[in-house]
Amino acid sequence: MSEEFIQTIERISEKLFYFVFRLTGNRDDALDLTQETFIKTFDMSRKGDKDLTDGYFFKTAYNMTLNKKRNALTKKSKEVEIQESILGDTTNKIQEKIEQKEESLQIRSALTQLSERQREVITFRFFSDMKIEEIAMLLSISAGSVKVHLARGLQNMKKNLQNIERI
Repeated sequence: MSEEFIQTIERISEKLFYFVFRLTGNRDDALDLTQETFIKTFDMSRKGDKDLTDGYFFKTAYNMTLNKKRNALTKKSKEVEIQESILGDTTNKIQEKIEQKEESLQIRSALTQLSERQREVITFRFFSDMKIEEIAMLLSISAGSVKVHLARGLQNMKKNLQNIERI
């Protein structure tokens, strides 16, 4: 492996894992998809076909996550459920970072009640620190559409949080 590729992995691995975790809601799936993303991008770097920017890693992870969700829906005919808790090895450095960054169960619950597009846009914007233009390019929609999904998603999250607090 090239030194540059290793440095990139070290620099973005936690952020990429957290991003995939937010999309899947499953720690084990997120670990698998993150690893598969690095393998796939390493193969691409060996071929010299792609300039491996951070965005390429995130787009690859996003596409692999969508493919996994499609396959799960086809096989099981149901949506992927988000876990209620994070299980696993607490000594794991990645797990510690997730626990530090993890929001309350109420926020996660409110996020799961959004439409898939709103959830994707909010995840990209706030949990992966992507710019509007990057999200638009990644999702193949206009920047204006991203802004609309973002605004409506935030409004819906606010309503969902208020409803959760009443319960």
